[in-house]
Amino acid sequence: MKKPVYIGTAGWNVPPEHQIEFPQAGTHLQRYSRSLNAVEINSAFYKNHKPETYAKWAESVPENFGFSVKLLRLFSRFAP
Repeated sequence: MKKPVYIGTAGWNVPPEHQIEFPQAGTHLQRYSRSLNAVEINSAFYKNHKPETYAKWAESVPENFGFSVKLLRLFSRFAP
């Protein structure tokens, strides 16, 4: 059985000069998820999000879409 390959970027903000390359309807995340199948949630590095926020994001993308959550910077602060 083949395992899926997930391709995405760090964050889903689409720069204005590239927005024409993405579908036009929906939120930035919805538009992004129609072209790529994964994304890193960069903002999680700076603050904890509410579980409801993660659920809202998950409900707005296709079922096979993957999220990678960046670890809160508090954890990397103690690295040597």
